[in-house]
Amino acid sequence: MEEPAPESVSETLQPPPEHRSLSTIVFGGPNGIRAGWRLLLFLSIAAVFLLILGSFLYRLGRLSHGGGLTPASAALGEGSISLALLLSAAVMARIEKRSLADYAMPARGALGRQFWQGVVWGFLAVSALLLVMNLAHGFSFGTIALHGPKLVYYACAWACSRWQMKESASTGSPATSRSTLARSDSQ
Repeated sequence: MEEPAPESVSETLQPPPEHRSLSTIVFGGPNGIRAGWRLLLFLSIAAVFLLILGSFLYRLGRLSHGGGLTPASAALGEGSISLALLLSAAVMARIEKRSLADYAMPARGALGRQFWQGVVWGFLAVSALLLVMNLAHGFSFGTIALHGPKLVYYACAWACSRWQMKESASTGSPATSRSTLARSDSQ
């Protein structure tokens, strides 16, 4: 009598299934840490950095002068958020053994075409909002209180502050989360 031939060689040479711990099953997937846990870890790290930077800025007294909203206080406030998100992305990149560019923050193209499109659309959106609020009598443009060099100084200071906030928004958590969650946990 002849023995039946195996259907394929790979079927007979498969290794035994490996034993996976409960923590590996819950927290890990084929691509490393599962997406939901990645996002939670990123947000936790960002919260810690925000607390540290916020308390540091508060102790410096930069944000607690009570002088109202100034270009410097707005830039420092948004700058601390940007720095916290950048540091959090760097920590996550190190944990996941990836580069910072994988988190949608490549250095190349930072002031490229999409940035300037965002500047134009952002300016148009805010302008349209203010116009509609003015037409509904919920906002008044008033009169110009500054003239000459002071007008130019404050216009440039606020433009720099807004540009920094735009950069913060374009390189912050949503982009990181989108990149982090983009990898599927199942093949």
